[in-house]
Formats: sequence, C-alpha cells, structure tokens
Amino acid sequence: MENNDGRIERLLIGATGSIGIVNLIPYIVEWKMNNWVKDVQVILTEMATSFIPPSTFAYFCNDVHVEMRDFSGGRIKHIELASWAQLFLIMPASVNIIGKAACGVADDLLSTSLVASSCPTVFVPNMNPIMYAKPTVQRNLHQLVKDGYYVIKPTRQKGFQASIGEVVDTLGIPQPHIIMQELLKILQLSQKVSEMK
Repeated sequence: MENNDGRIERLLIGATGSIGIVNLIPYIVEWKMNNWVKDVQVILTEMATSFIPPSTFAYFCNDVHVEMRDFSGGRIKHIELASWAQLFLIMPASVNIIGKAACGVADDLLSTSLVASSCPTVFVPNMNPIMYAKPTVQRNLHQLVKDGYYVIKPTRQKGFQASIGEVVDTLGIPQPHIIMQELLKILQLSQKVSEMK
C-alpha cells in the first residue's frame, strides 16, 4: 500500500475551457512546492487549449495530453491515464464536462478517461453564477455525486468576470490549500473504504 500521508503521488488533472484555467498553473506550483503532490499529468480539452497552450503546462507537469490518438507502442491513452491516476481532479469543470460525465458521454480524451477511471474523481465547477444556478447544472452535479464522484463547490469571492470585464462578487474556485485539504480527505476516505472490502 502506498504512503499517502499528506501527499498525492499521482494526480491526473482534467482542465476544461473555463476562465478559471488561468489559475491552474499557480495551483499546481503551490501544491508541488508544499510537497502535497508528487507527479502531475494534465488532460486539456480542445477549448482549454484556447486559453493556455499545452506547451505552457508542460513546464509544470510530468506530461500534457490533448489528443485521443497515440499510436506509439499500441498505447490506449485513456486507459493508460485512468490506470496511472491515484486521484482524478477535474478543475476547472465547465458546464459541458459536468453534463457529459453525468450522462456518461465519452467523445474526447477527458470524458473517455473519466469513464475508464476507477480512482476517486473530484469535480471543481467553475462558471458564471447564473449558469451554476441553472436547474440542469444542479441536476447534473447531484447525478455526479449519486454516481460516486465528488464535488468541491465554488466559494463566494471577489473576481474578474470576463463577460462584463469587471471585478465583482462572484463564484470562484476555492484557494489552493483548501482544494488540497479536500483532496487529501477524499483520498484517505477512499483508501479506508478499499481496506474494508
């Protein structure tokens, strides 16, 4: 059994096309500097790459993935990534990926890896407050929890709202140390459940 006392050995991050992605690299850096995470791989959706290119993420992670196709050595990328991960973090989680996961849609590398994964999986929603409050979004989030996924809710904070170009009181991703506290709790809980089986 791995020693996970206060550290995630293999963190797989799925990042989507939400403005919150601009904060993801500083989060990864803080987690690594505090030795909370050892190895990190990132899956970017196509829309995510329009915010930050894969080459930028490559400086801060062990590997970055965008495309499903990888014919080297007969590798099946979504199976390989899902098997590698000790914990799967979807952050920022857009309305689109939340809806896909809630319905079992698997049509790109991130959504296919989600279906293939058996490790604890955590969604951190990041979207406009009006979108977050929509019944369809809330229904999908409830379905994720019902299906065994974890959700870390956004917090009220001052933030730049891209749609109006102003700093407002809005919903945002919790601070890096708060996210990490939740991830470690989830990982420890998952390990205790596994030991009881």
